[in-house]
Amino acid sequence: MIHNSPRWTRRNLIGTGAGLAAAAAIGRTAVAQTPVASPPATSYPITVAHDGGETTLESQPQRIVALEWHLVEDLLVMGIQPVAIADVEGFKTWVTIDVALTDDVQDVGTRQEPSLESLEAAKPDLILGLDYRDIAIYDSLAAVAPTILMSSYPQEDGVTPLENVRDRLRQEGWFLDNAEAVEAAIATMDAMFEDQAAEIDEAGLTGIPYVVTQMFTAENQPTMRIFTDGALIGDAISATGLENVWTAEADEWGFTTNTIESFIEFPEDVNVFYIVNGSDDVPTEMLNDDPIWQSLSFVQEGRFYPLGGDTWTFGGTQSVERIVTRSTAQITGTASEA
Repeated sequence: MIHNSPRWTRRNLIGTGAGLAAAAAIGRTAVAQTPVASPPATSYPITVAHDGGETTLESQPQRIVALEWHLVEDLLVMGIQPVAIADVEGFKTWVTIDVALTDDVQDVGTRQEPSLESLEAAKPDLILGLDYRDIAIYDSLAAVAPTILMSSYPQEDGVTPLENVRDRLRQEGWFLDNAEAVEAAIATMDAMFEDQAAEIDEAGLTGIPYVVTQMFTAENQPTMRIFTDGALIGDAISATGLENVWTAEADEWGFTTNTIESFIEFPEDVNVFYIVNGSDDVPTEMLNDDPIWQSLSFVQEGRFYPLGGDTWTFGGTQSVERIVTRSTAQITGTASEA
């Protein structure tokens, strides 16, 4: 038997997605267009090459387990309810998108240490894991069900986080036979960028400086992740025309971990977007009486904008849409409380 086994690089993903994107774009215009054929159905069996090796899918998976939240989001955006995920409660706390996880989705433990016993009980026909984290347990996962390890951040030089989201979705759309839903999701996200960039431009804010941070308590001290454009959240906000002024060398996720003192380095006219969890409200609980914090111009002048604790910074297309619409609404003064 001959299996279709392409290796998914950015080049062939672009080639695959270009025609499909054109089809999806037609749905966004009122002008009559020549109909474009729907994406071709995936012909099984197929073999998917990934960091764990090669995984053959004999037919379209029906019972999928996802061990990371952006993979759960990708499935939901494609109209697929997973049979089980890692950390259901955490997903519902941190990730808010248009498509809800159904109540019957099973929990298979933490993202860091999924339970093999729970995985077996879920009876999956496909497990989606992370390349860097689940490679250590890949053989154990593959013994339960066919397993594919997906990337979390760009793997090729020159690929941006937003491009990585599109590429990842297109690969998933291929091996799950959901290419049409994928192109619709990408088209919706890209149309959103056009709309939000237009709002920024109309408000005269194109090019103004910003940073975006996630604040939390670590060892009883206020701690801040500050995101570069090498992070999905930075890349997404910058795509609206704002300028991210945090260009420090970051980790593979695109952020640095900092203390209050780092905020002194920002330009006087910087705008700061922030994310905190409701149970760990660092600005209110730890910084109200801090003299360094209170001396910062963006604090004094009200250029400190909440994005909400349910804004997932490492997600998929709908998380990106949430990030961008909220940041635009905050900076243009049209936001309700996040």
